[in-house]
Amino acid sequence: MASQASRYVSKLSRRSDADLEPILHRTLALGSLIEKQLGNALSALTNGNTELAKRVVRGEQVISRMETLLYEECLQALVMGAPA
Repeated sequence: MASQASRYVSKLSRRSDADLEPILHRTLALGSLIEKQLGNALSALTNGNTELAKRVVRGEQVISRMETLLYEECLQALVMGAPA
């Protein structure tokens, strides 16, 4: 069992940063979007801006889709690095 884990770690460490770079970029983009949405939500709440609040709610659907795609991408990366 230890040798199998060691092979798995070795295989993961051979993956180049370039392989994981798209995931990093998508994660950063998602974080940025969430930060913007939070600011908009707070602004809508404090200023009573219902139109901005509606945009925040619609934006949540985009965030949810992005989260799902990112999750699937991470799983795919893990599967590709898993031992055979």
